[in-house]
Amino acid sequence: MSEQPEFYYDLATGEVQEGKVAGWTSRMGPYPSAEAARHAMDKVRSRNEEWEEDDAAWKGEPGTEADADAPPDGPTGTGSAQLS
Repeated sequence: MSEQPEFYYDLATGEVQEGKVAGWTSRMGPYPSAEAARHAMDKVRSRNEEWEEDDAAWKGEPGTEADADAPPDGPTGTGSAQLS
């Protein structure tokens, strides 16, 4: 049974390498192909953007989906809130 080659993205050089050439601190992978390793940073950027948007929405930050449902800050024109 032959072993499939593994590809890694080297964070220090930005190059794709076959096998564990770089140290583990600057290596991402393994990936099944050189092409998949070549797009490793694209996937990282995409996931980071999604997570940042999710975090902002969860926190209710302005300009996010969750912000659209939140009541506005400050007075609502009905005076102070009072318990009846």
